[in-house]
Amino acid sequence: MKSLPTFCLAVLTMASFQASAELNAAKIIGTILNAIPQQQPAPARPAPATPPAATGGAVPSAPPAATANSKVDWTPLFKSWERGCGGNPTLDAFTMGLEDGKIVLPSPYRESVGKLTKTKKSREVTIRLPMSGTYYGLPVKGFERYYVEETGMNGYELVLAVPKGAAQKALARVAYRPDPEADFKAMVSSSGQDAALSCDTSM
Repeated sequence: MKSLPTFCLAVLTMASFQASAELNAAKIIGTILNAIPQQQPAPARPAPATPPAATGGAVPSAPPAATANSKVDWTPLFKSWERGCGGNPTLDAFTMGLEDGKIVLPSPYRESVGKLTKTKKSREVTIRLPMSGTYYGLPVKGFERYYVEETGMNGYELVLAVPKGAAQKALARVAYRPDPEADFKAMVSSSGQDAALSCDTSM
């Protein structure tokens, strides 16, 4: 039987050996773990940019496109006015349709007019129709039909977007002849600040 000191020494030696072995094992495991490449986390995807809100909560609209027929030439339609404010089938259908609130015009004239308005003050009636295009190169603004109920007062105006003096100068070369019977004749007059080619057919 071993003596007590010898036995204790053996026990301490074994414990020291076991602790050393455990320490070495831990170091080996740590070395192995360090050698294994660590998976890096994927970078966070940036949030999509939020478009700025439109003022007033509405998407701003594109500027309106120019009228496709803004340069239509009205000269041929009103050519008959050079002979005593005379008419022609197309112009007659147009002027008569205005009384019923209708716009009777062939293309491309039909695409070059705006909204028809009719006003009445006492017995005076005025019908206005905005237009775009040209007449002998002058910009056209609109057409007006006026009359006084129960009287013979009646007339038409092709309104031009230029002053009266400019219209007179530009149309001086056009020979407006009077009607040989009724003495009607187209002439340049004023319509507010604009010029107008007027045909007063009052009886």
